[in-house]
Amino acid sequence: MNGDEYLTLDRLCLDLAGMELIKEFRYFRKLDSTNNKAKELLSSGELQSEALILSEIQTAGKGRRGRTWISPPGGLWFTLVLQCPPATEHMAVISLASALAVASGLDAHLPQAADLKWPNDVQAGGRKIAGILVETSEHSEMGPVFIIGVGINVNNDIDDQSGLKNTAVSVKECSGKEVRLENVLMDVLKAFEIYYAYFMNGRHAELINLFKKRCSHMGQEVRIRQDDGEMTALCLDIASDGSLVVEEASGRKRHLSSGDISLA
Repeated sequence: MNGDEYLTLDRLCLDLAGMELIKEFRYFRKLDSTNNKAKELLSSGELQSEALILSEIQTAGKGRRGRTWISPPGGLWFTLVLQCPPATEHMAVISLASALAVASGLDAHLPQAADLKWPNDVQAGGRKIAGILVETSEHSEMGPVFIIGVGINVNNDIDDQSGLKNTAVSVKECSGKEVRLENVLMDVLKAFEIYYAYFMNGRHAELINLFKKRCSHMGQEVRIRQDDGEMTALCLDIASDGSLVVEEASGRKRHLSSGDISLA
């Protein structure tokens, strides 16, 4: 897919001009990582307000827990730089809000609604269609900011050689057709405006309840992989701070702030 087919930049710029969420837009043909570029632009003072950084290709895209995110042409690879409240005790909740935004934006382009896996994986038919990495940084004018990296498999093919064919999927594979990338992007960004406003206005309980309604493993037995080992537990709830509440076989309840979840 060449650059002209990738998206129509003039149209995208017009659409972005009508959004309150985005004040600045940077587009690149190739980056190592849009999150890295966001940090670089913040550090140099080239970004002065809320921004969207979009790249056609990432050569070293980042996922959670230090993983590499394969980012070929045809997908959407972008970072949002948004203001962050001074207190970050609800850091996990912005991850939930971001996942909700991506899932909601994708719904119109999928044969059935996307579902979610804690903390912020977006799935279609049980396979991962989008991932999110939330980081924070400091800006001399804006203060603390969120750096929200988003990767969405849209028209890109999931390569057999990547080892992801059974666990990842694209919008094209789900819908049976290619879609305009700017249409998907704008639908996701419009949903971000809604759920980011929820977050900033303290409507965290609503965000958590909306996330739980889409969560594929709520009430299910799950396998949880963490840095210190693996365990099986019953997924009970998501707490007010965004942590996952599980119950071990012994009856002990735990609040998890990180981990990889799969159905047991």
